[in-house]
Order: sequence, then structure tokens, then C-alpha cells
Amino acid sequence: MIRVGVTGGIGSGKSTVCRLFAERGVPVYDSDSEAKRLMREDPSLRAALVEAFGDETFRDGVLNRRYLAATVFGDRRALARLEALVHPCVKRDFERWAAERTAEPYVVLECAILYESGMDAAVDRVVAVVAPEELSQPIGYLCDLEGFSPVEETVEGGFSDEMLVLCGLSGSQLDALLSSLRRSRVVVALKAVVTEDNAAWSSLQLHDELRQEHEAMKGTRPKDAEKRSAHRK
Repeated sequence: MIRVGVTGGIGSGKSTVCRLFAERGVPVYDSDSEAKRLMREDPSLRAALVEAFGDETFRDGVLNRRYLAATVFGDRRALARLEALVHPCVKRDFERWAAERTAEPYVVLECAILYESGMDAAVDRVVAVVAPEELSQPIGYLCDLEGFSPVEETVEGGFSDEMLVLCGLSGSQLDALLSSLRRSRVVVALKAVVTEDNAAWSSLQLHDELRQEHEAMKGTRPKDAEKRSAHRK
């Protein structure tokens, strides 16, 4: 079983991606909703929260969200303390959840703060969902490769179809992932593996290249690529 972490910024579309996986029968663990559940239901976590933030953390046995939010808002130490209690608990719960689904070809962990929370250590591979404003950034930067930095230049345009960019997979892992996608009926026409050549490209450039190759096999030219090509001239 492959454990896949799905992450991305606010509005990037990671929840939409995870919903598509779920609709195709892939088990998805939503770390945000599960963290809220654990704060309500896990006895050890509840006790630790009361010890850290006082009896007001729970009112009549119910998590006092307003009080907790007011306590950590603007207080970096308090927020770090809260995260130090919640994140390990969520990680343990995800590992328990995943262990119960070893018969699945892969499972998905949805987590907006995958690296910040340390949850990246609990998954085998990471899928980063890119927001529209990040499409002009180098692929290498989006894949967290050394030697790549964000660029200030932005390129107008976008694309409506899906593109899957794979990085850091061995040959056997790539075969296993693609096989799992086929079994789960997840179809993405445009796929690419990050190489030394395309790591410096933006998502828009890579998409244009893949679309041109894809359309060339059908004997047509991509409209999206034509529009952006004309815009850049």
C-alpha cells in the first residue's frame, strides 16, 4: 500500500482532488476534520489540552473553540504548544487508520500543513496541488528541489485540464502508482516525470509541451497552447 499525502495552499483545489479520489473509492483521511474529532473525543489529548490551557478549554464537556482560539491567537508560543499536542496525535491516528487499510493499493492523507506538522513523515509520496497563481513558478521549486527559488515574474493564462507531475519516484514506485491509478479509474491525460531539463520550466510551459505532444498524436493543435503562445509574442 502506498500512502499519499495531498497538500496545497488555500484555494489550491486540494479538497477537490481528494473528493475526486474518494468518489472513486480511494480511502481519504482529512487531517483537519480528524484533528477536530480527536480534540473532542481523545481522552489523552483532552487532558493535555486542559493542562496546557486551563479548565475553560472544555465547557460542560464540549470543546470551547472560541476560548481556545482567543488563547492562541497572536501568541506564537501558545499556538506552538497547541500544535505540539495536536499534530502528534493526528499522526498516530492516521497511522492507525492506514494500518487498517493495508489491502488498499493506496490511501490518501489530505493535509494543508503537511510539512509544518511533520505529517510528511507518515506518507510515502506527496502530491502538491498548485494554485493558479503558482503556475508560473519553476517545477523544481514546486517540487522542493534544491537549487530552485520562486520567481517574481508572472505569466497570464492557465489551463482547465488536469496535469500530473511526478518527482522522486523509482521505476518500480512509478509503475505501482500508475497501476493503482488505473485500477481506481483515475484518468489524467497529461503526465510527466520531473527531469533535469523540465525542472526549470513553469507549469504553464510543461503543460503546453505535454498538450502539444498529446494533440500531435491526434493530429490537432491545442487551443490553450495557441492562446498562451500568442499572448507571449
